[in-house]
Amino acid sequence: MKETAARRPARLKFSVFHPKTGERIRDFALLHEKFFHLFIVSADLEYFAHVHPDPQHDGSFLLETTLPKPGHYQLIADF
Repeated sequence: MKETAARRPARLKFSVFHPKTGERIRDFALLHEKFFHLFIVSADLEYFAHVHPDPQHDGSFLLETTLPKPGHYQLIADF
């Protein structure tokens, strides 16, 4: 993820592609009532969020979020 200013809105867009064909995946199964689960964890482990980006018509997922402080974050997706 590129560095984003803390305490300012950030827009994250996620797309999933087939590893062999490169084709964008558009059909997702519901997993725990959501199509996409995203975990955002700060490097110092002081911040953790479990969020659900919104599905878009093109098969991507969009999340608007604000990170609480500067630093590195790890994003972990489950779909």
